Amino acid sequence: MSSKKTIVVVADHGLGELVMAIPLLRNCDLFAAENSTLFILVGSSFDVEIIKSLEWRSEVIPINCGLMGFRRYIYMLRIAWRLRKYHPDLLLAPMMNERLINKIWTWLVGANLTVTSGRKWGRYGQETPLSINSRLHKVERFVEVGIQGQVPSNGAPNLILPINDELKSIARRKMKNWEQGQTWICLAPGSGEIEKHKRWPAENFIQLIQLLLAHSDKIQILLLGGGQERKLFSLITRDISEKSRISCMIGKEFKLIMGGVSQCECLVSGCSGPAHMAAVADIPIVGLYGPTNPGYTGPYSNQLRVVRKDLDCSPCYRLGFIEGCGNPVCMTNIRVDQVFQAVIDCLGKTPTLATEWCKTTKATSPSPS
Repeated sequence: MSSKKTIVVVADHGLGELVMAIPLLRNCDLFAAENSTLFILVGSSFDVEIIKSLEWRSEVIPINCGLMGFRRYIYMLRIAWRLRKYHPDLLLAPMMNERLINKIWTWLVGANLTVTSGRKWGRYGQETPLSINSRLHKVERFVEVGIQGQVPSNGAPNLILPINDELKSIARRKMKNWEQGQTWICLAPGSGEIEKHKRWPAENFIQLIQLLLAHSDKIQILLLGGGQERKLFSLITRDISEKSRISCMIGKEFKLIMGGVSQCECLVSGCSGPAHMAAVADIPIVGLYGPTNPGYTGPYSNQLRVVRKDLDCSPCYRLGFIEGCGNPVCMTNIRVDQVFQAVIDCLGKTPTLATEWCKTTKATSPSPS
């Protein structure tokens, strides 16, 4: 039986990364004995709520690291000093790169064993470079980092979370005129502000909604996003006549959002957190991809239907180039009729293809479409 342990996991790069870390976190929880402590560093108060909503054997302590700029450096140093007092047995930071500030931070934490994206070392031992298959999905890569830290894998990674009837009932009360027999389609048009080049244009979402509402009088639309997307939702719904068939779910209540997503027949989204939440809810996903590689950062789901333009400059998202080229033709050139057909295929339960791995380019400007 495992002895009591203190484990630190860093998953603070956004909602998507936290969701993709769920199998690793579950493995850590099972690996440690009961009454062990699992510190999970996350990127927002919403992420904290997700951690608190899950069931754990260990004592789980989420730490919100969602600060930017110089304040973040000071705050992270304080966190490192706080963690050091617990004498961690293991520190797992699957996406931490080789920057000097990160090396200093891991040294301050002082875990007996530390594993990052490219190396592992003991508190007093020699560093060992890691050789992890570069074509693994992030979920699988995270699990592999855990294995390198002596955390065994417990079967195939599984992100799906049960959503009880009470949560579904609460969500239905937020969905306009909900009735049995309706067909709900969830649309998530937003993204983080710094990565807005990953968005499909608002006018395309407007056209998609019009096509869907005209396709069947049973179809209802659920717009999903955070508080920063209120203006975007207003823009999208402003000129649509059948507003009574559109509901908006805005906010930071994870359980409510999961209850709403679980009512839908599919979700349409770019590379953003809601797509990963759809994987957790186990519903079909129409994923719109341009700057990013769906085989690496896409939802970990066998129900993902990828729509993308096969451009020479795509994908381009990489370290040092996360804000895009300023002219994301890889997203703007995705046609509305393509996305509409993908939704219809989801409703018709047409089988999906395996998600393609797309090699990241070094492009800094758009290639001819």
